Amino acid sequence: MATRRSSETIPLTDGDDDEDDDEDDLVVHRGHAHVRATTADRDILAEEADREVLLTVRPTSLFGRRNSVLIGPSDRRNSMVEDEEGDDVGDSLLGGEKGVRGRKERGFWYQVFMRTCATGVCLLLLLVVAIIILFAAVELPNKIPTSDKTEIIVTPGNTTTTVKLSNGTHEFVPTVLLISLDGFRADFLTPTLTPHLYNLSQSLTPNYFSPSASFSSNASKVDTSPNAPGVGIDIGAVNPPYLLPSFPSVTFPNHYTLITGLYPSSHGIIGNEFWDPSANGGKGAEFVYTDPERSHDSFWWEGVGGMKGRVEPVWCTCKRQGVRSAVHMWPGSEAVINGCSPDYLDPYRTGVEVEDKVERVLGWLDMEDEVRPGFMGVYVPDVDSAGHVYGPESIEVAEALGRVDGMVGGLVAGILERNLSGVVDLVVVSDHGMATSSGSRVVFLDDLVDVGGIEHIDGWPLFGMWPKSNVSVTEMYANISAQHTSTSPWDVYLRGDIPTRYHFSRHDNPRIAPLWLIPRPGWAITTHDRFDPEIEDYTPRGIHGYDNASPLMRALFVGVGPGFGEWTPEKKAGPVANVDVYGIVTRLLGIKPNPNNGTLNGHLRPATPATQNYTYIRLASECALASLRIADEGLEQEEEALLAQLEEDLLVGVPTWEEEVRIEEEEEELGWVEWMRVEAEEAREWVKAEAEEMMRKAKGNIKKEE
Repeated sequence: MATRRSSETIPLTDGDDDEDDDEDDLVVHRGHAHVRATTADRDILAEEADREVLLTVRPTSLFGRRNSVLIGPSDRRNSMVEDEEGDDVGDSLLGGEKGVRGRKERGFWYQVFMRTCATGVCLLLLLVVAIIILFAAVELPNKIPTSDKTEIIVTPGNTTTTVKLSNGTHEFVPTVLLISLDGFRADFLTPTLTPHLYNLSQSLTPNYFSPSASFSSNASKVDTSPNAPGVGIDIGAVNPPYLLPSFPSVTFPNHYTLITGLYPSSHGIIGNEFWDPSANGGKGAEFVYTDPERSHDSFWWEGVGGMKGRVEPVWCTCKRQGVRSAVHMWPGSEAVINGCSPDYLDPYRTGVEVEDKVERVLGWLDMEDEVRPGFMGVYVPDVDSAGHVYGPESIEVAEALGRVDGMVGGLVAGILERNLSGVVDLVVVSDHGMATSSGSRVVFLDDLVDVGGIEHIDGWPLFGMWPKSNVSVTEMYANISAQHTSTSPWDVYLRGDIPTRYHFSRHDNPRIAPLWLIPRPGWAITTHDRFDPEIEDYTPRGIHGYDNASPLMRALFVGVGPGFGEWTPEKKAGPVANVDVYGIVTRLLGIKPNPNNGTLNGHLRPATPATQNYTYIRLASECALASLRIADEGLEQEEEALLAQLEEDLLVGVPTWEEEVRIEEEEEELGWVEWMRVEAEEAREWVKAEAEEMMRKAKGNIKKEE
């Protein structure tokens, strides 16, 4: 049996928290999209200390440029691959140089000041945010219509499309622009942080959603009569509450899931780095995404076990059915997969500005019909890069959001200028969210296990462990699980005991390690020789890769165009899993999808008004409780640290004047922390009670609607 963590001390219940742990046989079209909030969702990190400042930042130009703060090549990690593994973990933990990154040792008074600010001010801010979120949720019933009986029509594609669309001067095949904004958490989509993308998602962009208006910029050359090509096409927008990433919620596995419709255990890219004992003629080999010599090898991308040769990215699906494709820097696109590559390919490189990406896409749209791509995929790393270096709640992330939002604005302007809003389906997604890290939330692997007995480590921030040949997996598991308690910020699983909802235990995939240590979101695993909390701050500041159901791992989905014509501001979609994005894209292109794990057959599911209201209330409540819970965790850690320091100081003989002052300061701060803990507990109880009452009423509305 796997060791499991106990439930939240103050659980948020609504009387129906059973999980659907249906068995994943990895048969195509049978994957279950676990999009309901679970108890584990509330055991998450949600530091909001900078949130109020973050929400007030406004870009000063189309591309979000600000003279005060810029993340340029000189002050951020330039490589997508470097951003993912901020602590240089993996085999380096088994014998690499110490990862001290030039941090300065800080004095006691500085720490006292920072701790006081971080505990008191942050808790007050978090309480305000929690109350605002809850009362915002209360208003939702007034904004959601009372009835919507739209039926779901499932029509999987069967043949290559022969449909031609027109902008009035040129013919186009159905065209899909899929943009991935790496690290864009679902809650980053706001009218303040990302006005272009937000307005687009809510059908508010001027001239975009009226077909006649979309042709107006070239009216003298365009026939706008009712029977003219393109005129009368419904242009819609849809923005589900979130896109559920796949487990583990890291970049390479999820980007391959987005364009194959397969879980990582099915398509074979199970991490950013992993070991395959079956590779190299049984000698074993390691996938290292920082090493193109290895990561571009077709072997890794063509499937493994029973899926060998059956994995097909969307550009190969296009090529097989006569649709041209163009791909800009998408992870995995540089590998030749089962003999197939995109028709137009921009390999990954650093320093590509968002303006250049806009120019590249518009250049593809300006090609002549006989060579123009129907599918375009674009990868944008800016938000993820800033999140790793500065943390997801930082001003630098707000700046990055402004830049990528400006890119969306530039693309929208280019599409309107070319009269293509009735031709191009724009799908904007992300691969995962991000959680804030801290030196106070660290698990030391060498406290749990003898790292000398480990041959390989996979999957950071998770730890998939391959014991050496002379070490028993079951004994290593027993030793680690014996140290697990109800408050441990990690779980440990044998491969066969990994929760079914992760879809990560496929029996014929040799790449999944036999033993996994999975930290709680916001926690990091390292070793004592890699990190010393007494002399350095932990980096990276932001981490992802955790439980994919965590609210902080939730990703973005916005769909806009003629293929989403049925969606209106009043008609809302429910959450969607990223294994369904491939099917949605192939439906929009009018081509037949390759067998996959998606369940929606290319169509998003509408949420009834009452269900949509319940979803938003529950998500808001979870975020509020998570914020308060993390504030209390920080206060508890502070209290323990102060007690330990006081005990040490009181053991000395006759204290000096300086030591007496320090002890007085420590006692005063301890009293302050104890008071704040009481306040935090009362706030959590109040928020929990209010949230449960709101959810009870919302569930009652669902029953009435049914």
